[in-house]
Amino acid sequence: MMKSTTFDKEILDACKKIVIEKGLNAVSMRTVAKECHVAVGSIYNYYNSKEDLIISTIESIWTEIIHDIDLDYQTNSFIDYLSQLFDQIHDGCQKYPQFFTIHALSFTKSSKEKGRQAMANYFEKMKGNMLTCLHNDQKIRKDLFDEHFKDTDFIDYVFSNFIATLADSSKSRIFLLELIKKVLYLHDPH
Repeated sequence: MMKSTTFDKEILDACKKIVIEKGLNAVSMRTVAKECHVAVGSIYNYYNSKEDLIISTIESIWTEIIHDIDLDYQTNSFIDYLSQLFDQIHDGCQKYPQFFTIHALSFTKSSKEKGRQAMANYFEKMKGNMLTCLHNDQKIRKDLFDEHFKDTDFIDYVFSNFIATLADSSKSRIFLLELIKKVLYLHDPH
């Protein structure tokens, strides 16, 4: 049986609608089938399990949240890119309440590895975009990186603090951005 990419998009759109209205935990084969006005078996033609459906839903939401920012990482300053990324994810979290904090908990034991791998893929993509942006930013001190202070280690550090700041609303993104500015630039890049 050939699968329709149009119906697959309808399934994921239904999942995202459910996430917006009721949260990620409300996504199930049954609720999605009901939302799509089809039999539950129709959803199983596309997704072998609820876990596969949840993983695809999370990937689809992450894609939606960060897709616009992908266009800017090649020309923006690193600090502008991070600011836009914070804004983009913040806006995505407003649209999909509690998505950022709950999606890692949505996997069963059997699917945790698949879920972690999907999330790791998105995080690696984000870090790759950060690294490209870092390399393209002409205002960064030229003598900054060396064998003891590597650009990849810097990105890992920035990314882990970026994620921690997103996960904990009491942390200030302004502090993180100011810290990065003071490390990267001889003067304010703006």
